[in-house]
Amino acid sequence: MKSIFPFLVLFILMGTNAFAMQNWKQTKMLWAHYVAWGFDHVNGFDNIANAPEGIANPFTDRSLDHKNLQDDAGTWEGIHSQIRTAIQFGFDGFCVDAFRQFTSVLSRFYREAEGTPFKIALCVDGNLDHDSLFEELKTFITTYRDHPNACLIDNKLVIFVYTLAIPHETWKSVLAKLDEINLKPYILAKPIHESRNWTQTQPIEKTLEIFDGIYDFGCNGFTLQEQFIRYENTRTAIKNARPDAILVAGVTPGYIGHNSGFYRPFLNSKTTRDNWNAAIKTNAEWVCITTWNDYGEHTQFEPSSANRTALLKINQAYADIWRETATPPRPPQPIFTYRDELLLGTDFTIDAVIPSFTTQPATLTLILKDLDGKTIKEFPPLELDGKETYAHTWRINAVDTFNWLDAFTVHATLTDHLNPQKPINRQLPPAVIRYAKLENLRPVRVAWDEISYVTPQLKL
Repeated sequence: MKSIFPFLVLFILMGTNAFAMQNWKQTKMLWAHYVAWGFDHVNGFDNIANAPEGIANPFTDRSLDHKNLQDDAGTWEGIHSQIRTAIQFGFDGFCVDAFRQFTSVLSRFYREAEGTPFKIALCVDGNLDHDSLFEELKTFITTYRDHPNACLIDNKLVIFVYTLAIPHETWKSVLAKLDEINLKPYILAKPIHESRNWTQTQPIEKTLEIFDGIYDFGCNGFTLQEQFIRYENTRTAIKNARPDAILVAGVTPGYIGHNSGFYRPFLNSKTTRDNWNAAIKTNAEWVCITTWNDYGEHTQFEPSSANRTALLKINQAYADIWRETATPPRPPQPIFTYRDELLLGTDFTIDAVIPSFTTQPATLTLILKDLDGKTIKEFPPLELDGKETYAHTWRINAVDTFNWLDAFTVHATLTDHLNPQKPINRQLPPAVIRYAKLENLRPVRVAWDEISYVTPQLKL
């Protein structure tokens, strides 16, 4: 009897190759922009009090995936954990931002993604000259085009382009040379800097004369209506210049760029929700969140000290709407976002995203209390039917409420309509009132199922 082992190996290889060769243009893919440089969370966050040189610009958050993530001790194990976390929350791939040495920098990502369906793509940053760009891309595409975790469209390796520093003429020449040796990639490029609105279609059309699709980084500082216009202009440009192009919509929680001075308000979770609503309305083919892990610009989505998994859960709720995914069996699980530092004289706002749920309708109530347990404000109950993902914002006037308080606590209660005698209570982390300077501008995010509800007891 002949051994079936050779046929089994052939079947596995064919299956793996077929998966790699799938045309991902037809699939709604959710990407995360990943910055490939390191963040010293141990000294920049954990031990910042012992590092006076960094106190003027410390990290305001840190990764929970690995203590030494992206330091020498944690790089390899950290990437492994991050990929699996991303898969858990519905992501299809990382587009990895790199300035040079593309093949070397991305090697650990491809290696750690092996054995999973997760995709890895290069995101070109920086300013390379013509010859350097050609050699870098030639080596990279030759190395990874046939990798099982590569993403291909029309048998071309997908590459994102963030940088605007490389002239279009340079790109045009480099892509022509790559085409001559059958290595031309499928490029999704950013047409305009993220700090500008896309009021004209001409720059987008010019980008599409060279590249295959549009990549929106998402860190724009515009209203929801202006984001709709932004994508309407992009759709018009695609129709005029390249009808088969795809749009990668950008989603960001906000932006604080210490080095660039650019600022995008978080507005609790509203910026994230507005970005998603714009992407959903325009029916973007792909979406890329900004970013998975850029702690220097406060755009991190990954599990972190301030976010836990709350931001990922908000993102997943809106990704499910975009993908038209049916709601799985689950109870109501609000996700709260608010500033835990409040400057004296400013209003306090807190919002909740309540993903759709399948159990009985419920009521959500919020109460603010001082540190002695005295009620400051009880908001009217919010009725939830669970039929669709819902967001609500509560606001309280600071001048009338917070004079001379040092801090206050937020208490939330969920009451199932079938069991009104058994409400579920949660206490959120307290908010502190500052009199002069805020330590950070980013909000905290708290998921309902990550709040402990066990009453602490002290036993002597």
